[in-house]
Amino acid sequence: MKKYILPLLVVLLAVVVSCSEADRCYDSTDTYLVAKFIDSDSTTIDSLLIWGVAKNDTGWVRDTLPSVSKRYPLPLSLEHDSTAFVLFVNGGADTLYIYHTMRMKLVSEACGFAPYYELKGFSYTSRIDSVNVSDPEVGPTSIDKPNNEENITVYFNLPDNTQ
Repeated sequence: MKKYILPLLVVLLAVVVSCSEADRCYDSTDTYLVAKFIDSDSTTIDSLLIWGVAKNDTGWVRDTLPSVSKRYPLPLSLEHDSTAFVLFVNGGADTLYIYHTMRMKLVSEACGFAPYYELKGFSYTSRIDSVNVSDPEVGPTSIDKPNNEENITVYFNLPDNTQ
């Protein structure tokens, strides 16, 4: 029995050492553009639904509360240099095209790589008045911006009597 104790202790020590905290990933590798949506004339945005163009899902955001001062995380394309979203605001649809570049950067050995984007420009349909860029750099920590900051603010020119 004594001859098995030393090998058993060696195996136990090897298991404990192989499960060290250094090998775990505590950093996020998910990258989201943080957007805020506001009406230029202070008309309340009563409902908001955001769909990604060419995505087979039910939409990323479905919000029926006033969206003033809310921040919405939106995923950007890993495959293309542009991403499009259809924005259903107060019953009307608008399309927002976001042009960007993407590069993969090493987060850590344990976490691997994450996409980092640089916003290059925008195009949009008629009810969108303008897009203000607060921070053109989008990375895994964009969602954790202090003071409720965002990467972009989208301003709408909504009719006063939409319901």
